[in-house]
Amino acid sequence: MNKIFIKLKKHKDKLLNKIFAKKRVNKLKNKNFTIISNNCWAGYVYRFFGMEYLTPTIGLYFFSDDYIKFISNLKYYLSLEIQFLHIEESKHYNVLRKKKQSNVPIGRLDDIEIVFLHYKTEEEAREKWEKRKKRVNYSNLFIKYSLMNDWNEEDIIKFEKLPYENKFFFCHQKKFLKYKDSIYYKGFEEENSLLNDTDYFDRYINIYDFLNQSKKVLILREPKDSYFLKYLNYSDLYNFYDSKRKKTFLFKLIYKANIHMFSYFYDKWKRNMNDYKYVILFDNGYRKDITKFIKKKNKNIKIYFFFWNPITEDKEKILKDRNIDEFYSYNILDCKKYNLKYNTQFYTKNIFLKEQEKKDDILFLGSDKGRKKIIDTLKAKFEKKNLNCNFLIINKEKDFVSYSKYLSMISSCRALLDIVNKNTSGLTLRVLESIFFSKKLISNNKDLINYDFYDSSRIFILDYDNLDELDIFLKKDYKKVEEEILDNYDFESWLKRFFKR
Repeated sequence: MNKIFIKLKKHKDKLLNKIFAKKRVNKLKNKNFTIISNNCWAGYVYRFFGMEYLTPTIGLYFFSDDYIKFISNLKYYLSLEIQFLHIEESKHYNVLRKKKQSNVPIGRLDDIEIVFLHYKTEEEAREKWEKRKKRVNYSNLFIKYSLMNDWNEEDIIKFEKLPYENKFFFCHQKKFLKYKDSIYYKGFEEENSLLNDTDYFDRYINIYDFLNQSKKVLILREPKDSYFLKYLNYSDLYNFYDSKRKKTFLFKLIYKANIHMFSYFYDKWKRNMNDYKYVILFDNGYRKDITKFIKKKNKNIKIYFFFWNPITEDKEKILKDRNIDEFYSYNILDCKKYNLKYNTQFYTKNIFLKEQEKKDDILFLGSDKGRKKIIDTLKAKFEKKNLNCNFLIINKEKDFVSYSKYLSMISSCRALLDIVNKNTSGLTLRVLESIFFSKKLISNNKDLINYDFYDSSRIFILDYDNLDELDIFLKKDYKKVEEEILDNYDFESWLKRFFKR
């Protein structure tokens, strides 16, 4: 009789939740969020709002040390394919036996384990994990932790140091309120840990305030800048213009004549301007009517402009646009000349190369930009050293190489060639590709010596290093760049720097 009552209550609660979830979700301004949780707590939140799970941390739990490792290097662990192990192989074997969880699927990602508590089989756990991890929105993360599952105070200290903007942990005793990210969860003061934080998952935290605090940032760019941006997993990244309407004769006529562009041609971002606090624009594709439209729709929005290319004479007019609140550039010389704010060039940790046989010694892919003569000269010198060079200079649209194909070319080469013009003072994409993919770099940019990632095993500077020793350089072991240095050039760090004051 008791079992029947419990089943009926669950059914009633589920039905009521469906009814009220629609009203609850309407109170959310921020709806495309990912909650990473050490246990089932995230699932309770998504069900409360009747939303799709945008996280793999559903119906499972981590031991404390494993969870801190997991969120400390989230992208790395989520890039791995999950493996499963027998209970006897688990480092938590004794604890799991005491909990009577010997038959629960135990997943492994490198050196961490995940207990899939509410899954019947490994196949089910694998399918759900792999499917849900693809939905993670890295640009809108919320991190939740609790003092449970073999926690210790060192774990709290590590959690506090993590760079996530939106994070908190539940503690079971008031003495832990000295930590800035703590929230007191009552009822377990006499225990050594917080035994349950899901029965009353929203009692001690205002879920609406927590989820709505995120800075919504819209990023607009020209499709030709999409080279690697599609790998960012950033949900609020849009083209300036609708791709289909952009192909029409009317659009081409208006654009070429440089007359006022109708908002009809803008991409779907135009419908949601009140959802955003900030907009970041890239220089390619800029038109003054876009910034005017944005400010008209949302007068409180801040517009930040990022010059992704050196400022040429025809682009100086952008600096006169009064609708733009702040100007940034990766080019240090332009920052000094025009009194702009500096932000680095950026890349992403979301791209992983497939291991391939090394076919080329040195790879170059890029447009001419007045560099053809020096590139041809270098190719002749390199080939005299019996080095295999794959140099592609793109002059026409038909010569365009997709980024996925280019990544394959990077994977099958030993070194990348980076050639900059005199008016460039900053990092090119080639430099960042080299450090993110642990590829050797040959460059004429002497300023690279001053960067935190410089090492003679990684970078060969033309007209600085001895060309006769290029063979020795290519044969040297590559010393991997430290993770904290790579983090500085990752998209997420680049984005956060716009808001640091």
